[in-house]
Amino acid sequence: MNNDNLLLEREFDISLDGQNYTIKAWANFIVNKVAPQERGFYYFFFIFRGRETDPWRPNQTISSRKQAKEFAEFVFSSGQVEAYVRSRIQTWINVGL
Repeated sequence: MNNDNLLLEREFDISLDGQNYTIKAWANFIVNKVAPQERGFYYFFFIFRGRETDPWRPNQTISSRKQAKEFAEFVFSSGQVEAYVRSRIQTWINVGL
């Protein structure tokens, strides 16, 4: 099934205290119902140790699907996604994820 709202999907490893964790990350486009058609936001979602974590919305700008895809690709390739995960991973462990 084709999901036009899936902007990108990546998997990467994070090391913490000598243990490696595999993170699955993907960005989805969410249409803003009050904005003109096909405009909205993108969110990153994560799977950590088989469970979905809290979503992350790095940009508050309402954008087109194409712009959102470009933003999401930039945020991922610039290391911002990995930095966000590094800032949250200990919390995820502490709450039992």
